[in-house]
Amino acid sequence: LFISPSAEQVGTWTDDDIYIWQVASGKKTTIGGRSAGFDLSTCIVSPQGFLISAGYDGNIRFWCLITGSCLGLFSLGFKIQRLALHGERLYAAGANGYLAGLDISQTE
Repeated sequence: LFISPSAEQVGTWTDDDIYIWQVASGKKTTIGGRSAGFDLSTCIVSPQGFLISAGYDGNIRFWCLITGSCLGLFSLGFKIQRLALHGERLYAAGANGYLAGLDISQTE
């Protein structure tokens, strides 16, 4: 479960898809995971208000919470199991003890 900083969007995910609801209208947007060629493992919302997803394909994707469009992709090269944010640092943890930290302060 995730909630946007403005509380205008809430969402959930499965291995297959991400679901984002606009709270005011009830409109649901579905972002393809497995159906779009990647498996999801985790999602988190940044303080800037965009969705960050990661998966077993080793990629981190940045999404617009309003339109559901992909804003960017960053490849780490290992299966990502968890994400965590601390300030403007995004941490990704993977299988076999892999850990990566990314500065997301320049991401808009």
